[in-house]
Amino acid sequence: MLSEKLLSFALLGIDPVLWVLVAMSVLAVGVMIERLLAFSMIEKKYQSMDYYTLRLSLEARLGI
Repeated sequence: MLSEKLLSFALLGIDPVLWVLVAMSVLAVGVMIERLLAFSMIEKKYQSMDYYTLRLSLEARLGI
């Protein structure tokens, strides 16, 4: 009886946690796609950039 109550209490918190994990996974995929696009644009013109411009371009939008 007590084990059933503990199990029902433990299962109560599963859904919100799973939705948070799904949202964070979607966000992570979005960041990966954005970085891929940023690297491809920087790759085309990195030889004409100075050190500081290149560094700023690579570090842009990393706050996520």
